[in-house]
Amino acid sequence: MSRQRVVGLLFILMMLVMELSGIFTFFIPEQFMMDYGQFISILIPVIIIGILIKDGFRERFKLNGFKLSTVLVCMAVAIAVLPVTGFLGDLSTFIFGRNPIGIESYVMELKGSLFTQWIILALTPAICEEALFRGLLLDKKAGLSIHTLAIMNGLMFSLFHIGYDQLLYTFALGVIMAYLAIITSSIFPAVILHLINNSWSILAQGAFGQLTAEETAEMMASQVTLSSLSMSLIYGIIGSIIIVFLIKRLMKKYKYNDRERLKENAQDKVIYAVENKAITYLPQIIMFFLVLLANYLLISM
Repeated sequence: MSRQRVVGLLFILMMLVMELSGIFTFFIPEQFMMDYGQFISILIPVIIIGILIKDGFRERFKLNGFKLSTVLVCMAVAIAVLPVTGFLGDLSTFIFGRNPIGIESYVMELKGSLFTQWIILALTPAICEEALFRGLLLDKKAGLSIHTLAIMNGLMFSLFHIGYDQLLYTFALGVIMAYLAIITSSIFPAVILHLINNSWSILAQGAFGQLTAEETAEMMASQVTLSSLSMSLIYGIIGSIIIVFLIKRLMKKYKYNDRERLKENAQDKVIYAVENKAITYLPQIIMFFLVLLANYLLISM
């Protein structure tokens, strides 16, 4: 079976594991699962699958060192990506309105100290989600170009978030973090970018304080106008140009050559001696339509 098909099957398997995890964790306090459930429903299954799969664990999860200067690149990308994700978030809101049960409402209703919120919203996803998406599901030997790999990985990362308010900007983030992991052959730069990106909202709360109930209601009722969306687009384009520049600089720093990677892995495209062309992209397609259905039902309520 080709590595592309293995990735698709692993993706749908992990989605099922997360959906069914509640059956096996009913004895764990609900609040604990809401706050730290990713370690149980994502990280532990990912590690088990990574051990069982016919592939090198360390290589699969890209547990390699990286140049320290890459941290500065990650910080620069994290700043440049803000207007990009801001525009994509505004675009979603402009088209569909604010999601009453989306990430915005979840963040604003989150209780506990800022440090606890940082662990839940930043550290936990940076570890667990990166282990899944830039580790288990990002296979550099799949015989695909870096651009195709990054787009596929970003799509899976986007579908994982399900809610329409997150689909677009998580896709962009997933693509960028995939580029970092492929170029550096290390998962850690993607973890750093994920951690920094998710920390912004926590830092903002620390600087300006938590919103009152009235301010929260006012924010959720606010709308994105065409004028504000146009300005957001301009900033998003500028951010995108900077990100492309930084990724190209990173390629030079690591002397990354996509043709050489494909040539090195030309004999290693198959991971199991089983073939079924019908399941190449079927898992991603199934998940895509399930997400569309879920959001259609939410929007039509």
